[in-house]
Amino acid sequence: MSPEIRWLCETTAEGQTLFRIGRDGSEWIAEFAGVGTLRASPGGTSSVFEPMGGANPDQVAKVRHGLSTGLLRHLQGKLTLHASSASKGGRAIVCAGNSGSGKSTTIAELCGRPGWSLLSDDVALVDSTGTVPEIAPAEGLHWLLHDSRAQLGIPAEGATVRSVIDTRSKGPIAPARVADQPARCAAICSLVFDDGASGPTLRRLHGSDAASRLVVSCIRFALDDAAAHQRELDQVIAVLERVPVYELRRPHRLNQLRAAGDLLELLAGDVATSAEAP
Repeated sequence: MSPEIRWLCETTAEGQTLFRIGRDGSEWIAEFAGVGTLRASPGGTSSVFEPMGGANPDQVAKVRHGLSTGLLRHLQGKLTLHASSASKGGRAIVCAGNSGSGKSTTIAELCGRPGWSLLSDDVALVDSTGTVPEIAPAEGLHWLLHDSRAQLGIPAEGATVRSVIDTRSKGPIAPARVADQPARCAAICSLVFDDGASGPTLRRLHGSDAASRLVVSCIRFALDDAAAHQRELDQVIAVLERVPVYELRRPHRLNQLRAAGDLLELLAGDVATSAEAP
């Protein structure tokens, strides 16, 4: 790497750097440990992704179509959420939340139901320019832990070639259906685990509470560019004005997946008020 690189932020775990973003002169750079490096022009109009030697091809494809796409969209002035999403009948449900909050598993549960198609596993591509914000198709695979796959009844042969699903890491699973058209965003749900809860509940969020859930989910590259932050905020506000935001709170038990999916299906059917907890 160039000695001129100025790293702006990084994500670490157990003393190891997993991901970091920086500048190499005027060029943006993002490093995905064990997978590859993304380099992009200031406006994101040109980019190169260089896989690491020996990197898992499935992981490379996941980063290319997921986080790399989101980072480039940020440079282009577009809004992308770190979220999973699915559509039915032209309406999309977006599940956002912290890492490990069950986004992929929850959307995979929906995609196992009739009429649902996968829009994204890791990134929700938001277009807020129309009357109703739309979510564009982004990814064609679920990434699930072994326990989630077992709970959803996905057999071992459901795993794509080259991947090994174990109890420690996620592996790719082909969904029954992959969306090929954008869908109107019916609702955005912030997922929260609460082991004190008896079952899943939905709560409509408003004002700063709703805004904060979206802001923390935004994927951004230009971390030191005030103009980019303003564009992002303008789009978040546009989404909040036209799309309801909910908190989906449920116990950390996979046997609650079906009940959580039932609530989300109600939202997609535009009967959200009957699904809300008091």
